Amino acid sequence: MRKDWNGIMKVLEIEQVRNGKVLWSKKNLYNILHAGGESYFLEALFRNPGDGSIPPEFYYLGLDHRSNPEINDTMEDIIDEPVSNGYFRQVISSKPDELTGWTINSTNGYSKATGSIITFNATNDGWGPVRNLFLTTESNNNGVLISSVSLSDEAHLENGDVINLRMVMTLRDCPLE
Repeated sequence: MRKDWNGIMKVLEIEQVRNGKVLWSKKNLYNILHAGGESYFLEALFRNPGDGSIPPEFYYLGLDHRSNPEINDTMEDIIDEPVSNGYFRQVISSKPDELTGWTINSTNGYSKATGSIITFNATNDGWGPVRNLFLTTESNNNGVLISSVSLSDEAHLENGDVINLRMVMTLRDCPLE
């Protein structure tokens, strides 16, 4: 657990699989909450327009190759998102308890929303290198860049490779059960 982390998205586990074998895996990767993401959450709490735009029906998780995500990054700063070979941002429902949504619970004074397993499937010539996951509000680059998680190493995906991950959304680092 990290007491110095400012929250929102933590990758509980992530792995790259090729031909049924795990090439690498990591646990407990912490995000950077972008300034636009922080503003977005405050808008949702205190100035929700009431038109159904906040929260959106879906959020989107993508991959890119920024060398060092910064707090003031926006969608314009996304670098080398693999936009071909069958890549697309993974859709995450904003509603709890749906196939791609969230399970929300509180335990020992910690509240969290845990997501389903998310899978990126590389096709054709593969993708990469990629080194970050990012969360945004739109499937295109018009959305708000909420947060990014560095994978710490570059990942190169060949045809048939998959990246599987599970994440949690929380305002404080919470112990795993």
